[in-house]
Amino acid sequence: SMRSILLLSCFILLAQSAGPQEWKKRSIYQILTDRFGRSKSDGNVKNSCENLYDYCGGTFKGIEERLDYIQGMGFDAIWISPIVKNSDGGYHGYWQTDLNSLNENFGSEGDLKDLVRECHKRGIYVMLDVVANHMGHLDNLGSYSVITTFNKTDYYHTCHNCNDNCAIKNWNDQDQVERCRLTHYLPDLNQTNPFVQKTLLKWINSTVKNFQFDGIRIDTVPEVSKSFWTLYQKAAGVFSVGEVFNGRMSYVGGYQQPKGPLNSVLSYPLFFSLRTVFAQGSGMTKIATAIDSNSKNAGDINHLVNFVDNHDNQRFLSMNSNLGLFKSFIVFNFLFTGIPCFYYGGAPLESRNAPEGASLIIE
Repeated sequence: SMRSILLLSCFILLAQSAGPQEWKKRSIYQILTDRFGRSKSDGNVKNSCENLYDYCGGTFKGIEERLDYIQGMGFDAIWISPIVKNSDGGYHGYWQTDLNSLNENFGSEGDLKDLVRECHKRGIYVMLDVVANHMGHLDNLGSYSVITTFNKTDYYHTCHNCNDNCAIKNWNDQDQVERCRLTHYLPDLNQTNPFVQKTLLKWINSTVKNFQFDGIRIDTVPEVSKSFWTLYQKAAGVFSVGEVFNGRMSYVGGYQQPKGPLNSVLSYPLFFSLRTVFAQGSGMTKIATAIDSNSKNAGDINHLVNFVDNHDNQRFLSMNSNLGLFKSFIVFNFLFTGIPCFYYGGAPLESRNAPEGASLIIE
């Protein structure tokens, strides 16, 4: 019917118009796809989650079946894990091997499109986590042939001026941060190589369009040049949040527009300051100092993404089991200027300090 066509047009427009102004009104629920929920249709899943360093069986369908739960908490945006095929054990999604294949552990292309469609029907934005700095594990001989998309040495940085195992040794040397490996087993892509650059830009453009994503969260941002991120955000065409894992706002703010290439960055300096106050008992003046630094150094504090916990840091409750302090941190996070983001592991009060993203799966 004409009404259905009009409704569909509205949903498509929603996906295309999700810029910074729209995102700053949102509250984001961060999900590790593998750990959030299994689908009821999976029956007896073989992944029992006894090994937290491997897949636990969470899927796109598992998320879709729990959208009532997410909406019931008041969230109107979700951030999901990277979706491409990974090296064995890459349940978190950051060890990509083939940009043109989906991670089948999470479900099919149809499952992902169904999830995004259902989210849009409910007025929920979907943010995709993406990686453009590195690829997944090489084989035991150090061969690049196992990386389907970029299978030649030419596509990667050399180990010149890195430490013995090719990793970054001096985080204050920006040239080294951009050229050396994040960790010795993840080969570092050379974005100045024409094929690499073209492939990454084409991939983000087509992926956002194909699945109608409303935003992206970009992994390991300081490890790639700012000039590349300018091109990447333009190709994505949607709200882009960069992960700049650093406690100095003077450095982090340099990656946010208008000073830098991206719409937004994760508010890491504020996170570190707030954590020392709420989890470790430092004086409240630390918060005032952090807020002052945010105002001076951020591109736009209204678009910073604030958070209490995430998959890369020790859970708050494993540092301090005081629920009152945890709740105070959460309240500050929601009421302070910026876009609040809540990590799914905080909802069931996860208190283990588990490996990357390894919270209990929500049944």
